[in-house]
Amino acid sequence: MLARGLIAAAALLLLFWARAFFRARAVLGGEFGLGPEDATPAGEDAPPVSIVLPARNEEDNIEGCVRSLLASRYPEFEVVVVDDNSEDRTAEVAASLARGEERLVLVAGQPLPDGWCGKTHALDQGVARARHDWLLMTDADTTHHPDGLAAVIGAVRGRKLQALSLYPRLACHSFWERLVQPSIAALIENFMPLTRVNDPGDPLTWANGQYFLVHREAYERAGGMQGVRSRVLEDVAFAYALKQKGVRYQLLVADRLFTTRMYSSLGEIVEGWSKNLFLAMRRQVPLALGVALFALLTTWLPLGGLCAGVALLAGAAGGGGMNAAALGLGGLGVLQYLLVLSTQAFVRSRIKLYPRYALLAPLGALISAYIILLSAWKHRVRGQVTWKGRTFTDR
Repeated sequence: MLARGLIAAAALLLLFWARAFFRARAVLGGEFGLGPEDATPAGEDAPPVSIVLPARNEEDNIEGCVRSLLASRYPEFEVVVVDDNSEDRTAEVAASLARGEERLVLVAGQPLPDGWCGKTHALDQGVARARHDWLLMTDADTTHHPDGLAAVIGAVRGRKLQALSLYPRLACHSFWERLVQPSIAALIENFMPLTRVNDPGDPLTWANGQYFLVHREAYERAGGMQGVRSRVLEDVAFAYALKQKGVRYQLLVADRLFTTRMYSSLGEIVEGWSKNLFLAMRRQVPLALGVALFALLTTWLPLGGLCAGVALLAGAAGGGGMNAAALGLGGLGVLQYLLVLSTQAFVRSRIKLYPRYALLAPLGALISAYIILLSAWKHRVRGQVTWKGRTFTDR
């Protein structure tokens, strides 16, 4: 009886990973992908775009980001950099880039008022200064393909959208980035599938504030940054407001259009994601616990199954008299872990995130589960999070 139960559980987990594998292939290569080849010829009717770039303490990133944006092969655009009271050389670097460059505008951010988060306040100021109706909100830790603007404008026109957000390619240079970042990205995709996020009738919403294009009319209809001024996870809150107002919005995979390196160390990964993940789970403690448990079970159980399977199969090969149930369980254990590795390796290969790190998927899941629980503790027990020298309460 116990053997049958174990075989059934192993078979279900095997089916889960088979589904995950095929869904990953569909998402990364299907209807929700966008690349440079989707760039439409930019004719006279190409609408001008205002790119709003908030920046706080980004002296190491701001130049590369701005130069990549200014290299865009697009007829008319401007880049509005909002220096959010930086304590480093961010404003100085941006000012040097603005000399002689009419398309680049530098805005000195005002002091942060009560009830606002830093990014929402900076974006609000940038949008107020922007001259054009199409608004692209992006982050300083990104670099952009020259055909990115032409591709996203072609996408909103072809798909008849008023708002569009994009997933990037994650640039990971350290061991911890390569280990943890794909694990968290996989968790998000599992619980925020694009088929639901891009369904206008489904309230489930996800977004990436590193790349968010929206028409000004839709921006204002949804309340702009004023409506989400105190939200730490402002991108998702704003996307939800857009969907609630009936704005046609989609989230696409664009790993060839722009790249980001979010964090450079394990400490930054923990601090950055613990700021957001509990909010992504709608502040629900049971959901956070469930996602953390899900992360552990779906990676550690196959690893345990692999160990048990190898032991059982070795016993059978050694003449230990294994019965059919034991052999079946052993075989399923081995197949489970092979499928886990195949799925992880495929996704990592597709998004250029070091496929060999798939072998360490259980460790990545363990750290991800810890970050989820830490995020829940910060928001529910401490009631606040700290980011770039500021402390915020999401409300």
